[in-house]
Amino acid sequence: MPTSDGSAPARDRTLFSLLARWSAILAVTVLVYGLIILAFTWCNAALTDRLPTQSDIAYYERTANGPWDHVRDLNILVNHAMMAPMFAAGFALLALLFRPMPRTAALFAVSLVTFFVLLFTHFWLID
Repeated sequence: MPTSDGSAPARDRTLFSLLARWSAILAVTVLVYGLIILAFTWCNAALTDRLPTQSDIAYYERTANGPWDHVRDLNILVNHAMMAPMFAAGFALLALLFRPMPRTAALFAVSLVTFFVLLFTHFWLID
């Protein structure tokens, strides 16, 4: 909220406040990047006819490898999509430590949930 002279309050000009703000911005950016990469991965697999079928999944469950284990481009994309929420959670944690707010706590929780969902996807598709 601006002060009577129109400037920002002193607490918004501190180094910790700026670090918290930019850490939160980085967390959102990296999280969105990971979700875009995940969507691109599935679109790429659909366009190149490499979506896992039920028989593929049954075969790979017996061999302990995922259907995209030996498909290099999809493997790399899944790894990028999986790592993005982990970095987002790190940036959100920094923002939460610098300036505790419910918004940054929610961002941290969403980043962690997204990471664990993508970790399960990684194990299903790759490992």
